[in-house]
Amino acid sequence: MTKGPVALVLIGGFFASAWLLGGDLRALTRGLHWGRGLLLAALAASPWFVWMHGRFGPAFVQGYVFAGNVFYLTQPVEFSGRAVNHTFYLRALIGGFFPWTLVMLGRGVDLARGRWTGLRWSTEEKLLWLWVALVVGLFSVARFKLDHYIYPAAPACCLLAAKAWHDAASERTARLFATRASVLLIGALFVAGGAFLGTSIFELDLDLPAAAILLPIALAVGGAMVLSRSARVGWHVPAVPAATLATLLSAYSLVVAIGFPTLQRARPTALAGMVVRQRTTPDAPVGLYRLEQWRASLRYYSERPLTALSSPEDVVAFARRPNPVHVLMTRRDYRELRQQGIRFREVFFCRAVVGTVKGRTGLRRQKWDDLIVVTNAPPRRRGTAMP
Repeated sequence: MTKGPVALVLIGGFFASAWLLGGDLRALTRGLHWGRGLLLAALAASPWFVWMHGRFGPAFVQGYVFAGNVFYLTQPVEFSGRAVNHTFYLRALIGGFFPWTLVMLGRGVDLARGRWTGLRWSTEEKLLWLWVALVVGLFSVARFKLDHYIYPAAPACCLLAAKAWHDAASERTARLFATRASVLLIGALFVAGGAFLGTSIFELDLDLPAAAILLPIALAVGGAMVLSRSARVGWHVPAVPAATLATLLSAYSLVVAIGFPTLQRARPTALAGMVVRQRTTPDAPVGLYRLEQWRASLRYYSERPLTALSSPEDVVAFARRPNPVHVLMTRRDYRELRQQGIRFREVFFCRAVVGTVKGRTGLRRQKWDDLIVVTNAPPRRRGTAMP
């Protein structure tokens, strides 16, 4: 009901793949009540689709079924010109679900070695691996990519990691070597990440508070605890991933307390969008000058359609509209427009990160400038309230 046709592709592909693989997986799919299940699913999901089609007719089919689903897979040129990167979701899986993906992959290596070590796949593990492979594989084939599309694979990934950790902690044999190595690798990466961040975090020019140093400290200390607990049990896997969980919770807490406010200062799209929303009517023309990378966020917070402007000529043509216009741009671009004789009145500004430059350590340093809102509307008379 919430994901539409892509849910049919995912679920249908999952059960079809399980049936084609045969054996215990085929027997499992045959035991499901397909007739009643499909009927109940259709009845539960159909009201919204029937309502939307009745309300919008063919426009719903074109805008939702095709543009909102089919075109995400096929990505015709007229829909999007983004370059295709077929390794995007593999990197998103490993990095986004870290560190549990390392444990999962370690288990996968051990299972692949099972022909020689005697380790066997359970039916449940086969299904979980199949689901992860199907989700990542389907969206990797798709031409349009957003990292959160593969989030449905997260529960399966975590279950596989939990199974791997449990077995490696209870069975300390050579046939689970890769799982054990993955846990030690997590600890080493925590330590290395903490050491690297500790020497470079304030060179990013993100205007971080002094308390940000707690993040690399938490990672380094947590990694040392992971390795220490492993050393106590003969460099095997501890029974409970307490040190790993404590490290992650500490890091997440610091990101929420320090990272989110820093992000809001670095990319104040919520603030700028609120200003545009307060100063304009829903149908007012609003332009975005050379800020295409912020388009989606500014459109969301301003609740206004945005017109992309890429040249001074576009700005001049946009300003000739019969109604007053508002345009978002950087201070640098505003100065260049004024030097070319294009006049607007500034009504809002705030500091923002508008780009990056290569730093001394190889990391990208942030480049700050003012994000401003300008208009060709005359100033309000004194005492006139802002809408």
